[in-house]
Amino acid sequence: MISKKHIQRSALKGSLLLSVAMLSISCSNTAPLIKNNDITMSAQVTATTSPTSVTTVKPAAVVVDWKKIEALADTFYKNMPMPYLKQSKQDDPASRVSPVERAYAKSFGLTAIEARKRLILQSSSQGVIEAIEKVLGKAFVEAYYINDHPDELRLGITATRTVKASSYIYTFKQEGFDSLRLPIYIYPISDKTKAQIFALQEKAKPEIFKRYPDTQSIGYDPIMNTIVVSIYHKTTDEAQRRRIEAELTELVGHRVMVEFMKNQITTL
Repeated sequence: MISKKHIQRSALKGSLLLSVAMLSISCSNTAPLIKNNDITMSAQVTATTSPTSVTTVKPAAVVVDWKKIEALADTFYKNMPMPYLKQSKQDDPASRVSPVERAYAKSFGLTAIEARKRLILQSSSQGVIEAIEKVLGKAFVEAYYINDHPDELRLGITATRTVKASSYIYTFKQEGFDSLRLPIYIYPISDKTKAQIFALQEKAKPEIFKRYPDTQSIGYDPIMNTIVVSIYHKTTDEAQRRRIEAELTELVGHRVMVEFMKNQITTL
């Protein structure tokens, strides 16, 4: 059985299994999402203020260069053979529904056609993700797919707070694929880079397993920007879970979310 979490994060590059401001007025497919109150803009210093009395001010967040991202993605797909975009009978309801499509549709309450379209988008989104990562640099933390809307698959990007949150719609331009559109949302919610988060995770792993031998897995959740520690535990004890969560958050140096599992993970 393919789990909902596995389907949602499958086909993402790297470690995945897989806040907002307007851009330029000329960017017609960019829209604001939510207010970003975490970013401190440049402060005005009056002539009567001495340098020693000025507190450190965070630099203004960088606006995402969507034009550059689109150009890089376009180049990626232009140089790829057409079979890379696997749009096999996307809109043909009579075509055979695969087990993966059926499981995907069931997990998110979708039609078979919509499930097929989303799987095509996921298998074809590498160029877009690579373009975003190249432009954002160290500000890029991780990518994931958002399946909470019945008619729209979205690509979420967890980023550091050094960039402004924004959204964009990338349209595939290859002949026969011009109907494919991928909405992208950048959420600058992390105070650490990807390298810093994974370094903390790896450093803490031995001690986590030492303290809790029944730990089943340790991974990163980009949606919540947390390190998730799954522990085999027969009973649900919320107070104990919260205690361990606080303990491991202090140990790791990054927010940890603990989940208890009633069954152990087994391998063949």
